[in-house]
Amino acid sequence: MSISLSRRLAAIVSADVVGYSSLIENNEAGTLAALHTLQSNVFAPVIADHGGRLFKTMGDGMLYEFPSVVAAVEASIAVQTLILDLHSNPIRFRIGVHLGDVVVEGDDLLGDGVNIAARIEAEAEPGGVALSDDAYRQIRNKIETPWRDGGKQTLKNISFPVQVWHWSAGQVEQAMVPINVAEEGVKPSLAVLPFENMSGDSEQEFFADGLVEDVTTALSRYSELFVTSRSSAFSYKGKRVDISTIVRELGVRYVLEGSVRRAGQRLRVTAQLIEAGSDTHVWAEQYDRTIEDLFDIQDEITVNVAGVVVTEIERAETTRVSRNRIGNLNAWERLMKGLWHMERGTAEDNVKSQDIFRHEIANPDTGASAHAWLLAGMSMDLMYGFSRRDQTDIVTDGLAAGRAAIAIDGNNELARGWLSVFLFIAGQHDSARDEAKAAIRLNPNLALGHRALGFVMAHSGPEHLDEACESLDQAIKLGPRDFWTPMCHANKAMAHLIAKQYDASISCSKKALTFNPELSTAFRLLAAAYARNGQSDEASMYWNRSVVAGQINLEAFKTSIFRILKRPEDAEHYYGGLRLAGMDV
Repeated sequence: MSISLSRRLAAIVSADVVGYSSLIENNEAGTLAALHTLQSNVFAPVIADHGGRLFKTMGDGMLYEFPSVVAAVEASIAVQTLILDLHSNPIRFRIGVHLGDVVVEGDDLLGDGVNIAARIEAEAEPGGVALSDDAYRQIRNKIETPWRDGGKQTLKNISFPVQVWHWSAGQVEQAMVPINVAEEGVKPSLAVLPFENMSGDSEQEFFADGLVEDVTTALSRYSELFVTSRSSAFSYKGKRVDISTIVRELGVRYVLEGSVRRAGQRLRVTAQLIEAGSDTHVWAEQYDRTIEDLFDIQDEITVNVAGVVVTEIERAETTRVSRNRIGNLNAWERLMKGLWHMERGTAEDNVKSQDIFRHEIANPDTGASAHAWLLAGMSMDLMYGFSRRDQTDIVTDGLAAGRAAIAIDGNNELARGWLSVFLFIAGQHDSARDEAKAAIRLNPNLALGHRALGFVMAHSGPEHLDEACESLDQAIKLGPRDFWTPMCHANKAMAHLIAKQYDASISCSKKALTFNPELSTAFRLLAAAYARNGQSDEASMYWNRSVVAGQINLEAFKTSIFRILKRPEDAEHYYGGLRLAGMDV
């Protein structure tokens, strides 16, 4: 008697932790907590957004089903990209995708379709996605992502060879290597090329040229960049010249190029940033708008392009520089090496970053910036308790570094911005607000300035909720991949918490965790918000997770709460919420 099996065609995704056994051996509790957070805050929302469902877990691995291969691949890329951007996360996944026939048993799926997905996953690079040829045929020309042909592979327990295709979330960063197009010792250099007018209307040429003019001017405000003049870049207008020729002739490391298309009342602007040494696309974006107020549109696009480009250049520079030894680097690169250490977010790396910044203070070419970044490092000491020094001494040294930076260059927006952050953490809210606004006046496209203002306003009382969220949203828009982006969402959560808008606070904290699943600040804010919302089980859970994510001195933490929140009643509200959640002090 034959058994009738229920079958269907399914897009299967297999995800598995890289080096799981070693991670568990070295830090069992931390690994399990981090894995749980990634599953809850990265995998679950991304999979749900793409219509997928989890049908099996295997300790260090998960199997998902999707309604289409396109949805499965888009979700897989989104997950790997988010995980790559989480600075403190030690866990990496391999992901495999296959389209095949499966056997249905209740909620479970079995058969060759599932087995091949699991074997394809084993072929993926850490942080990457691998596709079977059956899956690749479904997404080809539908997802604008480069795939590398891995050839036919013999997979374990599969009787026939399978063609494999590869994508890696780290492929851009792996390709970034030191280049010699710019003279050693100078800042990262950039040329903004003429944007191509795709409208077929010569009268629209003025808009494309005007946009480039404004972007060039905005980028030139950043003292950390060298931007080639508009006239030099426009010498290539209307000519078909290889990027390699342009960067050689202009002596730049980065090139920004794009296009403008107008159709009726619709406007589309595309922009892409290219790192010259490896011909790598560091960043790309498309802006779709309506032509209702041309100049407002131009300003908005300019602010977005300028701010994000600077963030991406800084990100690319820190990645590139991190591969070199400090002794071989010029002054600017040493500062970038210090920034790279600081953004790793550990006490040990913060010490290393400050050592580099202190060494560079004597350099006349980097004095103001070195003082500013030193101030940033000491801000981390105050914010996260990285240093065992007395906090009063840190405040004294930090204020001295800030005054020194401004004395060297009062128009250094970086110094003004970090002085604002430091003053805020030190509890000097009014002065912090003034410095943040000064930084924004010097450079309206500076994510740091808007972030600093948002931090201050988020802790200044419920009446400043709208201003806080507006500033923080602008900072996120200007620096969407910035190290501080999760803290922007966490500060929005604080602003909503003290305004007693608990559901909104919870939503913002969970958004922060999608960027950094181990952000203890977000866990504490969730604990307080859930407690104030009468959800004691959730409050207790998140307080316990905050303890696992980051050990803190509770007495020092209490002091910091009453320092960074301007109104004592707001500090009492937050502090009391944490006590309801389980904090025992």
